[in-house]
Amino acid sequence: MKNQLTYESVPELVDHIVENHHNYIRNTIPHLLAEVYKLAINHGDLYPFMKRVFILFSQIKSVLESNMTSEENIVFPFIKVLEKNDDRYTDFKLLPLLINQVKEEHEFTAILMNKIRNATNNYEIKAGYCMAMQLAIASLKSFECNLLIHIDLENNILFDGAIAMQSRLFKASA
Repeated sequence: MKNQLTYESVPELVDHIVENHHNYIRNTIPHLLAEVYKLAINHGDLYPFMKRVFILFSQIKSVLESNMTSEENIVFPFIKVLEKNDDRYTDFKLLPLLINQVKEEHEFTAILMNKIRNATNNYEIKAGYCMAMQLAIASLKSFECNLLIHIDLENNILFDGAIAMQSRLFKASA
C-alpha cells in the first residue's frame, strides 16, 4: 500500500481512496452485514452482543453509503477543480462546509465502530466460537482497520490539502 508521501497529485489520491477504500466498503458491507445478521438472529442466544453489533453496523452502512456518494459526486470533483488552479468554479465558502460535513460523518462512523469494538471485547475471538462467529469478528476488525486508514487519508491528507490549496488560490485571486 502506498503511504501518504507517494501520491503525485490530488486526482491520484482521490482515485486511490475510491478504488481501494470506497470499493472495499461497498463490496464488504453487504456480506459482512448479512453474516452479522445471521449470527444475531440464529445464534443470538449464544452471542447476544451480536444484536447490538448488527444495529450499529446497519447504521454504519447507512452513513457510509451517503458519505461516499457525497464525496464522489460533490466533494472530490470540487477538489479536483481546485488542483487545476481554476477559480472560475470555486465557491470559497462551500468547500469548508462540505468538508466539515464529511468529517462529522467520519467521526460518527468511527464512534459507531468503537462501540462495535467494545461490544466484541476488542474483537476478541473466544474459545468455543463457531467458525461463522470467528470469521465475522475477524472481518469486523479488518473493516475497522481499512475504515480508519480511509478516514485518515481523507481528513488529514486530502481535505487538509484541499483547504490549503483553496487558501493559496484565494490569495492569488484576491
